[in-house]
Amino acid sequence: MPLERREIVLIGNELVDAVHAFARAEPGVLPPGEITGATVHSEAEPIAISIKLDGADSGAQGSRVYVPRDQCIPILVRYCTEHNIPLPRAGRKNVKILTLPLNTGPTRCLCLSIVLKIEKVI
Repeated sequence: MPLERREIVLIGNELVDAVHAFARAEPGVLPPGEITGATVHSEAEPIAISIKLDGADSGAQGSRVYVPRDQCIPILVRYCTEHNIPLPRAGRKNVKILTLPLNTGPTRCLCLSIVLKIEKVI
């Protein structure tokens, strides 16, 4: 049976936008504070991203919230929903960390990988 595979890659500000979108949709999931950044960790680490928060209860230096890879799926799905990027409901979703060779040098990014079985169409 054929498979369809899609990958949606978020880099830099897109990842911060995804965290903002998720925080709006799920109030109280993150501690209080302004989301000021998001960092993608290496593939070898169990933590996929860290979110930098400033203000409120995070203190003058700010704080970080660490998100495991499997918990990043709802963040990426929310981003796609808000930006009208169609996602198959039945597709198997997982998160990968990629390093892309951009103009500014190698950059880690978060990737939502979707695999969907294609049923026979008549």
